[in-house]
Amino acid sequence: MNKSIIFNPNNHDLHCFLVTKISAWKGKYKRIFSVGNLAITTYNPQSLEITNQWLYEDFFSINVVNERPRHSSADSSANTRHEDQFNIQVRKKGGKSDSMRFSSEFAREIVTEALRFQNRFASDRADQKPRFPCRKIGWSEKPQNLILEVSACSINQLEANTNSLLKNYNYKDIRLIIPLKGRQQDAFIIELGEQRRRHLYFCDQSEQLLKIMRDAALEFLAIDLQIARDPLNLDDFKLTRLGLCSKDEQLTSFVEFNVQKSHINSLVLIRRLLCISESCIIERDPLSYAVICARNLNTLSYIIRDLKDPQKFHLIYSNGDERLYSSNDRDSLLAALIDGARSCGNYQIHVISPQKYKTMRLVPFGFCLDEEAEQHLLKLILQIPPGLKRIDMIRRFNANVPYNGLSYSAPSEGFFSDSKGKTIISCLEAVILEQYEVSKIDQHEISIQIEAQLACLHRLFAAKAGFQAFTTVEGIRERLGTLVVSVLKRKEEHVDYACVEMLCTLLQPRHANYELRIEQLNKQALLSNKLFLEHLLQLIVNNVTKRQVPL
Repeated sequence: MNKSIIFNPNNHDLHCFLVTKISAWKGKYKRIFSVGNLAITTYNPQSLEITNQWLYEDFFSINVVNERPRHSSADSSANTRHEDQFNIQVRKKGGKSDSMRFSSEFAREIVTEALRFQNRFASDRADQKPRFPCRKIGWSEKPQNLILEVSACSINQLEANTNSLLKNYNYKDIRLIIPLKGRQQDAFIIELGEQRRRHLYFCDQSEQLLKIMRDAALEFLAIDLQIARDPLNLDDFKLTRLGLCSKDEQLTSFVEFNVQKSHINSLVLIRRLLCISESCIIERDPLSYAVICARNLNTLSYIIRDLKDPQKFHLIYSNGDERLYSSNDRDSLLAALIDGARSCGNYQIHVISPQKYKTMRLVPFGFCLDEEAEQHLLKLILQIPPGLKRIDMIRRFNANVPYNGLSYSAPSEGFFSDSKGKTIISCLEAVILEQYEVSKIDQHEISIQIEAQLACLHRLFAAKAGFQAFTTVEGIRERLGTLVVSVLKRKEEHVDYACVEMLCTLLQPRHANYELRIEQLNKQALLSNKLFLEHLLQLIVNNVTKRQVPL
């Protein structure tokens, strides 16, 4: 830690990214770049020590290195070249400014998250956010009065009367701007994301709004937002509003649930129908049955099940979007979502209790770390940095490693092939033996930590070395059995679920090129212990009694 700098203890990480710092005298080296609630912080990824921190009040600017020409028109998105370097300019001790350069394949994501705090920057441009009154045509086909605010990283949709934020659309997600046929001067359509969802706005100052928006996207994010040459008529917009989820077969649901939706910025609950089709999650208005929105089941990253309220749950999508709902039939709904997602090939979907996954991830959802970074996460479990606990490293591991195991675990792969299997086995032994200070932690926190412990074991057993270790490494089976029996005695639903999910990993291989003999040995070892089977049967009885069977 750099002892010459005073760090703000009240700063909390919101988004972290693994980056490479480019220094003229030190060369290139890895850092964790964190966007926090009060400051930008960099960490040493090996020790997790803070190497630098700049309060937003000492931050002048951040932008992606721009190598693009000025605006042009096109029929498709021009975001084909991904600039991977970004600059920051900060105030040094003594008042002078200093510039630094970093590189990351997620440069635009990093700059976007940092620019959300631009109003706190030490810059004359911090408060420059032009606003334009407009009308939006949404799912109800009734015009809605709104205000569009143009920021450095996104176009923000504000409520007309209160100016409260309803939604922001990041420039990095905009694929195309399409004029409306016959209304090219005062109407435009924004096409967003991989799904190509479309939003229609009417604005008397459309030309000025789009110019400011495109200039900001180019200046800060090196994105040349494209305007389509051919306009789209209103009827075609209505047919394609949901983008790639607009087809009838995608919107024909096989199960529907009554839910109440919560908005992050509002305490008002909205009645909705949450429907599941063969490939999509569909939100409908219960009165008109009109489709409000639809998302592909493959984009669902994980589900948060609230522990305090038996009806609440959160859906977390691969683009970082989060949706809050409540339902009287929550467990049946979640079971249907998991089955639907897995039938679409989304085998990473899982249910957890509230965990700070987002703040510990080093890459956006839907992306995986490289082999070196994965190996380092394993080493952190064994070599805990000063001032931290193993449970902190377990949570960090869970946040960054896919639910079905390490991306680079095959013995024949990569530079770390010789020691990787031994490292995985050492991690298994350390995590199984992890104990908690019962007298110093409340029971709720202990149960959350046990769930994280079981989720970590799930990921480790999914690797080939972990799968084989259950029956081939002395002591692992016995110690795991002791752990399972002790956690099942707690009779906590979320712990039971995590435990069963972990055991399923031992019964069904999650890695490629598995040996049938090892699978049979694992099943035989698990199902031959009478006491263990009695605990599992009692678990089933308890869940049937409490009507918690679906999940």
